[in-house]
Amino acid sequence: SDAETKTNYITVTAAPSGPCAATSTACTYEYISNVTLGTINNTTACTNYGNYTTISTNLTKGQSYTASVIPGAQGTAGSVYNGDEIAIYIDWNNDNDFVDAGERVGYVLVATGWSNQFTFTVPASATVGNLRMRVRISYQPDEGPIDPCGTTVDGEVEDYTVKVQNASSANLDEN
Repeated sequence: SDAETKTNYITVTAAPSGPCAATSTACTYEYISNVTLGTINNTTACTNYGNYTTISTNLTKGQSYTASVIPGAQGTAGSVYNGDEIAIYIDWNNDNDFVDAGERVGYVLVATGWSNQFTFTVPASATVGNLRMRVRISYQPDEGPIDPCGTTVDGEVEDYTVKVQNASSANLDEN
């Protein structure tokens, strides 16, 4: 027989206890005025981060949905600056990040002809249950490409809950 000892061979790290942090330090110039998706219809004032995870809607795997985000600029809902970026993320696999393929479900760089409507389909691989949806606005020329996590100077972040269900479960709920 033989024996071998290895010191510090395995490192165990705790899983993240929640989603990656995101906020801004000022939302004076651009902010999220309204978010609509299914039964979510939330109008808010300027906050750096809004935790609206008590507001939710049901989504069914394989179904298409349209979300809308109405921005605001300098206290005026519906106003926006060219160069603002708006993105919607859903953490489909519930791993507390928004960077996996398909988790950015909507994106626009505001310019001529832009739209605040974002259509997406819930993937068949989505985790069933309560998942986090993140909406973010920032000013791309100053902040760089929009990121679901971290702190920006200008902009705003809002989090919501989407309740994903299988198509067969949705049909049972309707009867």
